Amino acid sequence: MIDYSLYLCIDSNINKDYDIEECVRQAIIGGATIVQVREKTKNTDEFYLIAKKIKSMTDNYNVPLIVNDNIDVALKINAAGIHIGQDDISCLEARKTLGQNKIIGVTVTTLEEAKIAIEQGATYLGVGAIYKSKTKPDAKIVSQEEFNKIVNYCKIPIVVIGE
Repeated sequence: MIDYSLYLCIDSNINKDYDIEECVRQAIIGGATIVQVREKTKNTDEFYLIAKKIKSMTDNYNVPLIVNDNIDVALKINAAGIHIGQDDISCLEARKTLGQNKIIGVTVTTLEEAKIAIEQGATYLGVGAIYKSKTKPDAKIVSQEEFNKIVNYCKIPIVVIGE
């Protein structure tokens, strides 16, 4: 059973003044229940090195680590799972590659996208953005009406994007 109540999304570019491992450690001590490493500007080798360090930290605290978008890195570090967007590999393909026991989160902005993600084996949905976010300024804002439709349909956990 995964606790999604305080979902940390971390990126080394945002944490330039602090060691990323220490940021993760402090977040977990402060109550983070799941961590996603999101490195949009790094190549696969750089992403792997960062994710490996963070995985060591999350393992010490028995907190699941999710890798954003990069299934190769997720497999290499034996992450708890992956989070994918609408422009990444399909949830169906991720499920085939990762197997039934891994977490797969899918970002959705509509009820139709949510239905497809669930049919293809998503473990949870990331909906949003619900609020504007400086960390994801290009994210489509989901209306309260559409958000309610997704929530009322879903039987799997939902996390929201926004600060």
